[in-house]
This record gives sequence, C-alpha cells and structure tokens, in this order.
Amino acid sequence: MSSFDFEAADTITMLRTLKPRLAGKNSDPRICFVIAVLKAGLYTNIIRHDLLDRYALSGRDFDTCFEMGDRSAVVHGVVKRALVDDAVKQAICDMGAGNWEAWKKTFDDAESIQSDLF
Repeated sequence: MSSFDFEAADTITMLRTLKPRLAGKNSDPRICFVIAVLKAGLYTNIIRHDLLDRYALSGRDFDTCFEMGDRSAVVHGVVKRALVDDAVKQAICDMGAGNWEAWKKTFDDAESIQSDLF
C-alpha cells in the first residue's frame, strides 16, 4: 500500500519518531506505538511489512514492543486505552481469536497485583 489517508500518514510519521525509542527502558513509547498502529488500522500493513521499504516500519517493530521485558506493562497500557476507545479494542479483537481475552487477563492480573499492594 503506497498511499494513505491523512490520519494514517500522520500516524506513520509518529511511528517513525517513536521507533528509535522502542528499545529503551521506558514502556511508554512502546505503548504509544502499539495503540497508534491499532487505532490507525495499520496492524496488517505492519505485520506484512508493507511499510518497510518506504517508511522503514515492519512487524519487527511491533514485536519489539512486547519483547523488552515489560510485555505485561505494554499490554496493560494498551488495554487500558482499549477500555475507553472502541476502535483500539476492536483492532485487538481483529488481531486474532482469543487476543482480547488474553490481553484483558493480563490487564486484570496487573490490576489485581496493584490493588493487593494498596
């Protein structure tokens, strides 16, 4: 896919800005990256590497968001957004059968741990 609507084009620009920060210690850029991909409907483009040649974005970048030792924190942040943004929730569901349930369980487990601490 070589042309995108303005929203997707803006999202691609933002993703390219976030990409160098995906490997850092802070999970916020990874959470933002995943939410942006899902909200803009770019998940399929990312995982198929449709954006690799022109924009240097690929499924590898998306996967990195979950491989930096804080997967649960990333999933928690994304699900927290999905609970108030139906487009993000639907995109998670569209990723594959059982995805929403698995991610929601990760979210609930993290919430349970937090409530036990206080």
